[in-house]
Amino acid sequence: MNGELKAQLAAYEQELALSEHRFRTVIEKNADGVVVVDEEGRVLFLNPAAERLFGRDKTSLIGEMFGFPVVGGETTELDIFRPDNETTIVEMRVVKTTMMDGAVVYLASLRDITARKQAEDALAWEAAINAAIADLAHALVQPTTIEDISAKILQRAQELTNSAFGHVGYIDPKTGYLVCPTLVRDCEIHHGSKQEVTFKTFDGLWGWVLQYRQPLLTNALQEDPRATDTEIGLSIHRFVSAPALIGDQLVGQVALANAHRDYTPRDLQFVQRLASLYALAVQRMWEQDARERFRTALNCSAESIFLIDRETMAFIDVNDTSCASLGYTYEELLSMGLHDVEPQYTRAALEQVFDEIIQGEVSTGVLETVHQRKDGSEFPVEVYLRAMNTQSGPLLIASARNVTERHQMEARLEEYTLHLERLVVEKVHELEEERAKVIHTAKLAALGEMATGVAHELNQPLTSMLFDADYLKAIAHHGEAAVNVVPNFWDELAAVGENLASDINRCRRIIDHLRTFGRVFESPPVPINLNKPLKDSFILIGERLRQHDVALELQLDESVPMVLADPQRLEQVFLNLITNAEYALEAMAKRVARGAVALPDYHKRLTIATFRDGDSVVARVQDNGCGISPADQERIFEPFFTTKPVGEGTGLGLSITYGIVNEFGGNVTFESAENEGTTFILRFPIFSEQPV
Repeated sequence: MNGELKAQLAAYEQELALSEHRFRTVIEKNADGVVVVDEEGRVLFLNPAAERLFGRDKTSLIGEMFGFPVVGGETTELDIFRPDNETTIVEMRVVKTTMMDGAVVYLASLRDITARKQAEDALAWEAAINAAIADLAHALVQPTTIEDISAKILQRAQELTNSAFGHVGYIDPKTGYLVCPTLVRDCEIHHGSKQEVTFKTFDGLWGWVLQYRQPLLTNALQEDPRATDTEIGLSIHRFVSAPALIGDQLVGQVALANAHRDYTPRDLQFVQRLASLYALAVQRMWEQDARERFRTALNCSAESIFLIDRETMAFIDVNDTSCASLGYTYEELLSMGLHDVEPQYTRAALEQVFDEIIQGEVSTGVLETVHQRKDGSEFPVEVYLRAMNTQSGPLLIASARNVTERHQMEARLEEYTLHLERLVVEKVHELEEERAKVIHTAKLAALGEMATGVAHELNQPLTSMLFDADYLKAIAHHGEAAVNVVPNFWDELAAVGENLASDINRCRRIIDHLRTFGRVFESPPVPINLNKPLKDSFILIGERLRQHDVALELQLDESVPMVLADPQRLEQVFLNLITNAEYALEAMAKRVARGAVALPDYHKRLTIATFRDGDSVVARVQDNGCGISPADQERIFEPFFTTKPVGEGTGLGLSITYGIVNEFGGNVTFESAENEGTTFILRFPIFSEQPV
């Protein structure tokens, strides 16, 4: 009997051990933490899952007080603060049980609900944020001011982040300053245009956000090198801010400080969303201001201006002038289209013109058409069309000008034009006659200046002719005896006759040249060698230069190409330049004589050269005379300007010279220095029978 009891007892003990092993295995493998606590609250046992929840091993926990109230049948939520400063949120279920030895224990099951609680908290936060954003977005689409939207954004930002301080402001596009319609300091709110705060310089943490256009979060302001003494002096410990951006353009800022807890990335994300919303508010403010300025600009125009939708041809906007000229109200025109006031153009014709502008085939379209008023009357207009690209598609700007008065003026102008054309023809003829008289006067003046030289030119052949005449008279007096008296009588008589004929021809050439040079009419230009008129000028002035001891040096290239000009007028050009040079040489000689210029070996020298230079034929007239003063150099080609004393010059020589050379396609330049001389350079294009 005792043997059977022992066998049964052994079987029970084995079964109990197996049951305990199974129970312990279940507890050990359980994903939830399991803690066994006695009636005094001491920890008797905990599984590995519980060790992980507490962040401690069981040897350091068994025997210690559990620290949480345990009541059988209750479920509670607990925060477990771990040694690594992390917090675990658990849901605890407690079961009261009695052990085999009669001891009462509490079996606590701990389930980690940290992730669930964080998700619930995030959902609650997101719901609050979305509600705030929705409320602000609704306020934004309503008629409001930038001051009101700034105040609402700051209020919601403070509420959801528990911030004591903050500001919401926009960048003034004109000054670049930060204007804060709403500013919170010491829990007092100031907003409104009369109480707005303007920051002209960007300092500290908030200034860093604006300068670098980057969001910023710091919970250790005292240790942040970007903070200023002013911010630290306000006892601010935490700061979060985000810039308001439209693309890459900075338009404002949302900034908060001094929450009762550390700011989190979630707070920063919220502030960034508010900053984006505020950027829309600022953009709307700018668009509203731009529209008001646009409307003001439209209404300042004296012309009718229409904004036209390409697809519908409807008026999107018009100015007051449009309403006044067409007789419609603003609202009536906005319900109409261009085809309603353009009776002469079909819709297809208008679309074709518009497409050419939009596609860039023409930059500006111009229409000569008529507009029809509300009462049915019509008036002519000139319409300028330009394309404007917008986010909603291409628009067309039409500017219409009433040209009724212009048409009337054009008719009168045509009459005046015909009348003026007749007058111009008459005046041109008169001016040509006057011009010819002026040139002729200048020729006569030049002849007057050269009279002495011409007289000497004639005196030489005349003296020779008188001598020959006296010789012939003497022969005639002796009669036939002269034949025997004079050796080689007939040869001598023939030589005298030849000399007499030569002198007569010389006088005739001088007189003919004077008559040709002094003529009033002008001949058409012909191809000539530039050396010909240059040499002819010395027929009239050569003797004068010899009388005044002027050393003349001619460096003429006889092979220079032809130029197209009037020989007599070019001779007048060279005479003007040579007489001016002769005057400058005489003036220089007088300065040397009276000691004003120290040149003991001074000799008057005139050098004239012709040569080819590229596509031009050049004539250079150079003297070593008194030169032209810098003050006079700017005026020497002006008509009637002269440096000669009164009565000695007309002031027309260089002016006529300049005009003649330019008339033949050439140009005149000069170089001059006082007491050193002057060089005039004349350039003429080479004549070619082939058209250029």
